[in-house]
Amino acid sequence: MSQTIEVKVPDIGEFKDVEVIEVLVKPGDRVEVEQSRRPGW
Repeated sequence: MSQTIEVKVPDIGEFKDVEVIEVLVKPGDRVEVEQSRRPGW
């Protein structure tokens, strides 16, 4: 069963309707508030 989850992204300035082309998490990953990418990515 699939489920839609709302994901909020940071403000990227004056750009509108920008597509998200890559999400760097996989099912089962835990994402914390204010978490940034891992060093070395």
